[in-house]
Amino acid sequence: MALQGTHRTYRQEEHPTDTETITYPEDLHEDHPNYDQRGETVEVPVIIEVEDTVYENCYVKIVSFSVEMLQDDHYHVYYNYWVYENEQQRLDNTWTFLYSNDVQGMYLTKDDICTNLFDVCYNNLKDIKGFYELTDA
Repeated sequence: MALQGTHRTYRQEEHPTDTETITYPEDLHEDHPNYDQRGETVEVPVIIEVEDTVYENCYVKIVSFSVEMLQDDHYHVYYNYWVYENEQQRLDNTWTFLYSNDVQGMYLTKDDICTNLFDVCYNNLKDIKGFYELTDA
């Protein structure tokens, strides 16, 4: 199984004009990057999310996952995916993907964990912003 279609990536950047006012707490830890501003009120740029890259007709393959057992028959699943230019690129050389990334996970129950975990991971990936336009390949 894999996903195919349009995949979009996003990045965060400062808004060119919008700012917001924040007040740093007095009790910031001395290791905090804004420790020298503790107790001060400052104007900071608003951080926005913008589209970064669009991969048209790409091929996305989940290549691994790991399962961590938690309490009370609950599990945490992490998975890694590779994005290829297209399916043929993957067939020609599995190791020449455009980029790879991981999903920090999802929480599953005992019933979920006893199903095909690749299917569960692919369905989860399709619900993440940037993957909405991908379909099963």
